[in-house]
Amino acid sequence: MANMNLKYYQNDDKYTDGDIEDVIFKMVQSNIKISDLKPKEVSYPILYHLSEVRENILNWYPFKKTETALEVGAGCGAITGLLCRKMKKITSVELSKRRATINYLRHKEYDNLEILVGNLNDMTLEDKFDYIILNGVFEYAISFTQGDTPYETFLQAMSRFLKKDGRIIIAIENRLGLKYFSGAAEDHTELYFLGLNNYENYNLVRTFSKTEIEEVLKRVGFAHQEFYYPYPDYKFPNEIFTETAFKKNEYGKTYNNYSTTKISLFDEHKVAVSLVKEGVMSTFSNSFLVVAGKQNLSDSQKVIYTKVNNDRVNKFRIMTAIEQSGNERYVIKSPLSKEAAGHIQAIYDNSITKYNGICSNLPGKIGERGVLFPYIESANLNEEIVGYIKDKDIRKIKDVILEIQDGFLTEKHLSNAFQTQEFHTVFGPQTIDRALECMKKANIDLICDNIYRRGDKLLAIDCEWVFSFEVPVQFIIWRTINELYEKYNSLEVLMPRKEMNGEFGIDEEMAITFWYWAVYFAEQYVKSNGLQKYKKEVKHMNLNEIVAREAGNAKINASLYLDNGSGYSEENKIIREIGLEDDNFIVRYDLSGYGNIQKVRFDPLEGECCVCSLQQTVTDFIPLNSRSITDHEELFLTTDPMYEMNFDGRDIKELVIQGKLHKLSTLEITNYIEILLQSCG
Repeated sequence: MANMNLKYYQNDDKYTDGDIEDVIFKMVQSNIKISDLKPKEVSYPILYHLSEVRENILNWYPFKKTETALEVGAGCGAITGLLCRKMKKITSVELSKRRATINYLRHKEYDNLEILVGNLNDMTLEDKFDYIILNGVFEYAISFTQGDTPYETFLQAMSRFLKKDGRIIIAIENRLGLKYFSGAAEDHTELYFLGLNNYENYNLVRTFSKTEIEEVLKRVGFAHQEFYYPYPDYKFPNEIFTETAFKKNEYGKTYNNYSTTKISLFDEHKVAVSLVKEGVMSTFSNSFLVVAGKQNLSDSQKVIYTKVNNDRVNKFRIMTAIEQSGNERYVIKSPLSKEAAGHIQAIYDNSITKYNGICSNLPGKIGERGVLFPYIESANLNEEIVGYIKDKDIRKIKDVILEIQDGFLTEKHLSNAFQTQEFHTVFGPQTIDRALECMKKANIDLICDNIYRRGDKLLAIDCEWVFSFEVPVQFIIWRTINELYEKYNSLEVLMPRKEMNGEFGIDEEMAITFWYWAVYFAEQYVKSNGLQKYKKEVKHMNLNEIVAREAGNAKINASLYLDNGSGYSEENKIIREIGLEDDNFIVRYDLSGYGNIQKVRFDPLEGECCVCSLQQTVTDFIPLNSRSITDHEELFLTTDPMYEMNFDGRDIKELVIQGKLHKLSTLEITNYIEILLQSCG
């Protein structure tokens, strides 16, 4: 049983989240889980202290069972249990008795845990440790360490508890994190731009840029450093990057916000892609995980990248890591729970499945830690598709999808009996009353990210979702197509999604049903991204519109793309600033001098979802990526709404477009999605 030591406690709980800690205490005491509460009952402190996703910051790290750690500022024990499972002995120090008690109640079954209550600066410890863990603690050193250089003093004090070859691990926000430029409040104060302004006139807490934290560590002798970049941050990470992994593993995907209402001034994903390309993403990562030592940190085993699926139902909780040993790089999939061991075995079994077609799976090897796969250096089909999009070659994109279908989905047959109880357990009760081509033991995750070329054959990785019952082939191909269109908005211009679906025998009824199955599979069966129900609103703000409103007018930029026979391009585009009065607008485009125009595409705005209706005229537009909600109104649940009009040989010198446009709030978007889901049911 764990030991709780009050020898150094001074009856002064300096740091607290207030009365919510009493709620957390009662939850832990009564063994109430977050999942037992309704979403509206889960405040951010409850999520922060009790979510298992917090463990993702270090559950991938290659600790050894023979090692020991001093966890400083353990709080309510967000990662204490993880450390106990990973290492020989854990000593956790916490200033607050209330928090320490919560930690003890959560982890009292661990014999290798001692919890010390009080200020570490007052403590005398006989042991020296392999690791000192500062998880969301270092930024507060100024609050409990005296002197003009509190951060250096604090680190120097830590040194006396560390073995000569020991390491200190710091998880902390980046003062220059991209999210703060976009409009996130500083995490500890909820003040906007405080860190970006270098904490001017504020001295209760501070975070650091990459260079700043490097220099602080070096000044106290921790010259050997390794930086990891938890995404979206160190609190609720689902990916761990190194600089090597930024480009290969697509840093910067959209993430949820769980704390205060976030303002979004720009598309973080698009900016992140640019920063990765420029080679400076490490400077703007939202958080750092720094491993530092006074001796060389060289390891025989180095982690390059990790994706942690800890936010799923227990039996599907796994981790995927890219590791390097010497010159060899490999991928390993490991279970994060005892229940997930069977899922790992299934992944191995799926990987050695043979196909009758020209394609194959990347076979793995089963070992003590999980399934081991060779790392593929070559580009996947997704990168191939990007090139075809740039070349506007829709035929080659269709050919790639056809290759996937013909290569992996070869043993299909027509069936109307595929919707068994097993099927509905995985994909939900929505039915489709007709026969479809089906296949047993098919990999439903044949997305282009998971497929590589090997000579004239295709090779599939990540064979996680293979079922023994029959699954419609069109559903699998729909997933392939849907993934591409969700990732690349410009595909809609080359060929509307509806048309692409039609090329593979997928009609509108199928598409709606398949969408329902996909949502049910992810949210109800796998329960992936389970924290999503706790996300807070993100307010999208356009500075141009704010300035316009201050001037008394709301304005947007509407674009008209011209096609003279060679397709649409940024070079052949007319942009007009238009005013919105009670959502009404009118815009005129002078087309004289633009030659023989065959068709045009009208983008009423960019970067936001909207409901739009255009006035009926002789120059009618057809919406490309919307859903009709009334006879005249189109719902655009995309940030790039588009209309198109064919000129049919007409020589139109001036185009006048008139209508109404209402930009959707996050709440309105959510309501529309729920309505669409209900219509599918």
